[in-house]
Amino acid sequence: MEFSIQQQKRCGRALFRAHRRGAFRVVFFAFLLPVFFFSLCGVFFCSSAAALSSARTGTATPACFLGAGIAAATLFLFLFAFPVWLGAKRWYLEICSANGLRIPSVFYYFSSFRLYGKAVWVGVSLFVFRMFLCLAAIVPPLVSILTAAAVFCRSGNELEQSLSLLCFLAGIGLLMCGAVSANRFGIRYAGVPWLLALDPAIPMRRLLKESARKKSVLALPLCRLRRNRLLSLGIFPAFWLLPTADCTMALWVCSHCASGRKNNTPSPFQKRKISKNRRFLLSDKHVF
Repeated sequence: MEFSIQQQKRCGRALFRAHRRGAFRVVFFAFLLPVFFFSLCGVFFCSSAAALSSARTGTATPACFLGAGIAAATLFLFLFAFPVWLGAKRWYLEICSANGLRIPSVFYYFSSFRLYGKAVWVGVSLFVFRMFLCLAAIVPPLVSILTAAAVFCRSGNELEQSLSLLCFLAGIGLLMCGAVSANRFGIRYAGVPWLLALDPAIPMRRLLKESARKKSVLALPLCRLRRNRLLSLGIFPAFWLLPTADCTMALWVCSHCASGRKNNTPSPFQKRKISKNRRFLLSDKHVF
């Protein structure tokens, strides 16, 4: 197994070099564009709130502007970023699968209302699930740590200080246990985007069951590629680290979960592209 994952990493780097132009476009639409939009919304609405706080007019308050900014960013995340993020997974699967579609597209889930609605629902479900895991793992230990620190600062005898220190250490231990537990539960459904890309017609309940059943198969590459994903949080490293990690993951999914792929027919959007200019789209030089 160790040799297998290392071999997949080398093949992933080679696959990225062969499709680097298309991978750069995928990173731009699926990663950099949402990050830029969130930053732009934050700067705009924070500056508007600061200007409004200096001279209030009407019934609007800075909290209204901040709430509108958060709502706009969340709406953009749900309606655009999630389908593009899931379409990027399908793009990587298509360029590495021998039986895949010849016209990979990161906007695959925009080709029909059914696919778009399913992509938004899957993205929202994963977002809510991960937010719940993070809050459940961080909030109780953090409350215990802050309470223990406040009691320790205000206590006047050694017994209260000892108890607060014990509570503080217990909170740190609970935080570590919560992080480990959240990681284990998060990996359970981390394969949902890839399994959905393999078979877009799969029902949501079956998708969750398949991801939980193949947790042991998908856990190894997810853990090994975590360093690349953390380093890809920077703008320039994301152009080569993120595509390399996704290419490796796509190769791993194709080699271990390819039996679940049933839908290899082009969508109506892709059929129109084929009929419009077949020679141009089927050439190996253009991957979009």
